[in-house]
Amino acid sequence: MFDDDHSDTENNNRPTTTKQSRTFLWSVPRSASTTFLKSISRTQDGIFWHEPLTQVIKFGTTKSSRRLASKEQKNGTGIPKPIKSLGKETSGGGFLFDANKVSLAWLKCKLESTPHKGKQIVFVKELIDGIIDPDGLEDYLEWIPDGYRHTFLIRHPYRVCASFVKLYKETKSKKSQTDLKQQIPGRLQCYSKMSNLLEYIKENHDRKPIIVDTDDLLLNPVGLMQAYCKDISIPYTSSLLHWDAGDEIMKTKWFVAKQVIRSHQTSKMYTSTFTSTGFEKPSGLPRRSDLPSELLPLIDRQMPFYEQLYEQSIKCYFFTPLSD
Repeated sequence: MFDDDHSDTENNNRPTTTKQSRTFLWSVPRSASTTFLKSISRTQDGIFWHEPLTQVIKFGTTKSSRRLASKEQKNGTGIPKPIKSLGKETSGGGFLFDANKVSLAWLKCKLESTPHKGKQIVFVKELIDGIIDPDGLEDYLEWIPDGYRHTFLIRHPYRVCASFVKLYKETKSKKSQTDLKQQIPGRLQCYSKMSNLLEYIKENHDRKPIIVDTDDLLLNPVGLMQAYCKDISIPYTSSLLHWDAGDEIMKTKWFVAKQVIRSHQTSKMYTSTFTSTGFEKPSGLPRRSDLPSELLPLIDRQMPFYEQLYEQSIKCYFFTPLSD
């Protein structure tokens, strides 16, 4: 599964020329990003990562300490460990890893190397609020791997807020409800974070990243997926638009932390993704009056960032369906 031969990388771990399509998808929370990953995972000959940075930052050996992470890299402990010590391969070619055993340095090295022989696609789905501190006091931008195309998935703040409220109401555990209620204000700051990340990516990784709005995708999945696939150099087929309900693809085909699997089993976080069979058209935009009044000032402060991001997003007003 993982080849620890680094002969294809330069001394600074930046990949040399490769025919692989390598893409990051940075998403705001509650934006159907896991559904997006489920769609992309329908392509053949790919490696599909589900939020590795987010999980390693949250649970990994270096946790939130940049000082410890930098020391780890300097001491050389970021060299990949034997993969068997971190998790196990799954039946569909994926990998279930333990985020408690993974470091930021290890992950960066692994994502920059070229171990996936015979694979044409490496796709990494991430959450924006997992990598940038809401107050800007500490971030993890230095751990973003080189050699990737960068794309962004956004969604209207009203929809994100309404989705969190729905998730809160559906959560049965009182402790989980309390934790979620405390998290929502910070997670709604995702648009200013994404704006900061976008500028950083343009300056350091990808001069022309692309942005997709979830509602535009749901209203025109053919046109948006055609444009997106063309931009990241992967083949578009109609199979990206339809899939079987269920979570089998997460458990068998994705590179995913066991902590994510556990969360999926105990919460309603991914219910809509794994009951879906395709991209579903959105309902009307939630009314402002239906949102929690205490969150409206925060939403209003974030709205200009969303609008600036949306102005830069892909627009596909017309499309011609392609045959496979």
